[in-house]
Amino acid sequence: MEDSNNITTDKVKEVLNNINFSDVIDKLTSEPNEAANLIGQSAEIMTPEMMEQARKYATGTQGKQIKEEMMRKGLDNKDLKAQMEQQKKLYVEANNKAKGESKKAILITSSKIMKSKDIHVKILKSEAIKIVGSDNVLEMPCSRLAVGPLLNKTIKVWYDPNRKGNNTRASKIVDFKIAGELLIVMEEGDLTENDFKLAEKLLL
Repeated sequence: MEDSNNITTDKVKEVLNNINFSDVIDKLTSEPNEAANLIGQSAEIMTPEMMEQARKYATGTQGKQIKEEMMRKGLDNKDLKAQMEQQKKLYVEANNKAKGESKKAILITSSKIMKSKDIHVKILKSEAIKIVGSDNVLEMPCSRLAVGPLLNKTIKVWYDPNRKGNNTRASKIVDFKIAGELLIVMEEGDLTENDFKLAEKLLL
């Protein structure tokens, strides 16, 4: 069975193969704002494979046809490109706003290295899945770390309980054996590297 990316790419190929370039240019000419907005948003969801396919079409016969139609219709390529970039910028800003405010968290990597991470509060689980690198992430409180500068703070950690092995630094923080990455979040706001280091030193 084909994976979803291949299926999507095949559909894109089919659409590209059946494009009426005159209609495309008419759309770009008559409604440039709408067309640029659509293209700008599409750029955010295309897979690398789809982008490569689009690049091949753009530099091949189809791309030449589009360019010729644009010249024939008197459409300014530079203006369109600038318009598309502006629409893409607006889309990215709106997308970031939808994610909600961000704050700093601490990641202990599988190689025991501490890193500061910016996470979005509204999509915390999705962020944890991406950062920990597993769909099987588990959230649990970690009052053990609420010491020193983190005293009376609400600390929670995210990790994959099914990973095998032992991350000794992460295990010391939660006080039981875990492997892989450990994401540490403070509910009250930013968890800074300095505050984390001071609290970590106080753990027995």
